[in-house]
Amino acid sequence: MEINRFGDWTKCERILTQFGTRIKVNVDRATRITTKKLVRAMVTGITRRRFRWKPLAKSTIKRKGSSTPLVDLGDLVGSITDKRVNWYTGFAGVLRQSKNREGGELANIAAIHVYGLPVRSGGRLKIIKRDFVTPSVKEVATGYGDEVAKAVSGAFRG
Repeated sequence: MEINRFGDWTKCERILTQFGTRIKVNVDRATRITTKKLVRAMVTGITRRRFRWKPLAKSTIKRKGSSTPLVDLGDLVGSITDKRVNWYTGFAGVLRQSKNREGGELANIAAIHVYGLPVRSGGRLKIIKRDFVTPSVKEVATGYGDEVAKAVSGAFRG
């Protein structure tokens, strides 16, 4: 039986030989783009009040002089960043070493706000949950799939 071959086999061999390198470069780019989008979603979600949070208590507004949740001096919002972990993994959020102006650990402060602090004071939750991570991830997640699809497609195109 005779096999008929057609097409540019040299190009095919080149694409397949370089595929591993191309996929790493392209997925790395997709991961960096997505983590930056995630940081932007968290920051704008907080500063532009896109999240549907319960309003601050009147006593809190009076104490801090603002009705915007999670923004006092801007330390927490300013600490939200991204970091490349490896070619297919990125981090977006508050780094463990981030400190506020008084030396407080911002990662812990962020976690308290994301999960809430179930300490009761007068029968109420001391710090209610104001999750800025989950809604941001949901907003950006579909785009990550699109970016990875483009990365794989680009690696095959050579």
